Amino acid sequence: WHYRGLQSLGIINSSDQSRRSLRMPRAVVLWMMSTFVQSVQFFLMSVCVLLSSAKLGIRIFLYGSSLTLVFIIFAIMFGDDPTHQFTLLLLSGDPILMIMTCLYERHLVQVLGVHSCFAWFNFFVFDYIFVDECVATSFAFSNGIISAMCSCGFSALRWVAVRRAQKLVSEDRVRYQAAWEKVLGDQDAELPRLKSAVQSLSLKVSTPARHLHRRMAGSDIKNASSFEVLLLSISEMGETSKSENRGKTSVSKIMAHLSGLSQKLNLTLGSPNQVDDRLPIQNLDQLYSQATLLCPILHSMATGWAEQSGGTLPLGKQGESTWTNLKRPDRAIQKALRTYAEDPSYILDICRCSLIFPGISSMVKCINCLKTDDRIVVVRIKSRMTDDLEAERSAGYRDVCINFRVVTKQTVLLGIENHVVEIQLLHRYIAAIKQDDGHKRYVLFRNSRCE
Repeated sequence: WHYRGLQSLGIINSSDQSRRSLRMPRAVVLWMMSTFVQSVQFFLMSVCVLLSSAKLGIRIFLYGSSLTLVFIIFAIMFGDDPTHQFTLLLLSGDPILMIMTCLYERHLVQVLGVHSCFAWFNFFVFDYIFVDECVATSFAFSNGIISAMCSCGFSALRWVAVRRAQKLVSEDRVRYQAAWEKVLGDQDAELPRLKSAVQSLSLKVSTPARHLHRRMAGSDIKNASSFEVLLLSISEMGETSKSENRGKTSVSKIMAHLSGLSQKLNLTLGSPNQVDDRLPIQNLDQLYSQATLLCPILHSMATGWAEQSGGTLPLGKQGESTWTNLKRPDRAIQKALRTYAEDPSYILDICRCSLIFPGISSMVKCINCLKTDDRIVVVRIKSRMTDDLEAERSAGYRDVCINFRVVTKQTVLLGIENHVVEIQLLHRYIAAIKQDDGHKRYVLFRNSRCE
């Protein structure tokens, strides 16, 4: 196949039928090396898929495509035949497509469209300059057709999925809009106060909206693993217990033992209530352990805020007060993959709760309670109680969502003062629709949009 291809491209003389006299220019050698690298790349990637090592397979795919592209570029530089150079230019589109797919997977549809335009451009160039070279022109045309069909097909499937998702919540969107208009009719004058309270609370935001480890004191922080940080937190608890004259208890003895162990391992101690944005928490197990410990503390604090501002807890089917459970692990994994590029440190609602208010004035009171509470450090506040809400993304749902860290003596002792929690403030009209299976339909809507 290579011999006939070289003949059709005019690299060798078609009258020379002897393999012994076949001369292999440097450009052809580089081209064949790129083909060999590409074959090895696909073989190794298939092995990685069979071994369930997706990340290693993607790296091999990326590095192999980059090496293939380098070989093709050098082959174009060393080529002395215009037809040969244009053919290699056409072949460079495939490794470029592979590299762009690895780096910009979210924009695969647009990448395929650009690749089809690139292939068709080469097709018209070949057809205009090299009329007799039907092999190259047919290859360019078929390559562009395949890319264009994939791009259009993916776009059509995406459009169908989005339309189907919108139909799922079309009735809920109308109901949410009617509830919002009812809120405006009853307490339109309170909206400026709510906006002002949200802006005032947002001024307290001082740390990144991520789950972060404690700031390390000592040498290079990048060498600290999650296990080391856990030991640091426990040993810091032991030091705090000693300072509070509780050194004779069995718990403090364990803390002191672990503190000595951390010193033997040459570990540095973390500083309580100080976060380091260079060291995010990348372990879901650690986040769920922290959330489990923090959940009853958050519930106790939220109960106090509800009593001060006139709010209530969500009611169950039997009319009893209920608390929101921890985020399901499968949903946390979905969110990390779909939204946060496999970084779980941005999932801020593993531990969360909701409060329902009879009016906007009581929501403002609750926000003011949060503002004056010294036990919390706000990291993000997001208000959907506005007229300019993008209903296409939220399906018409509205609330005030506040993320914060709980910093008390108890959370510092437990080493969970840097864990970010979430509280949702809902108007009772909106909460009634959400509790009436509205949230279940929104979950289907969200999954159809792959969010």
